[in-house]
Amino acid sequence: MRSTVRREICALRFLRILRRDGVRGDLAYYAWGSYWVWTPKEIWSVIVWIYFATLTHLKFIPAQEEWPGWTKRLEMGATAAGYGVVLLTFLGVSLLLRSSHSF
Repeated sequence: MRSTVRREICALRFLRILRRDGVRGDLAYYAWGSYWVWTPKEIWSVIVWIYFATLTHLKFIPAQEEWPGWTKRLEMGATAAGYGVVLLTFLGVSLLLRSSHSF
């Protein structure tokens, strides 16, 4: 797959996550009377969002002398780290920390 197509797919997925979180905030307001409650699950979901926002923006930086651009190894490492953050959010926070989202 060409790199421009991958960048466009990454940007569209990021915008989809942003739209989904906005809708969920509206639903939370109608259900609980507040957009945001400082639970560990919500905090870690924002950490995931910030991580992938940074990753998406770094993909659009053109290659220069001081920044050689994305290599396959760097991209795979960043994606694997993001997968670890997502797993920590869904499993670690639910099982280790007490909140309204705990099982």
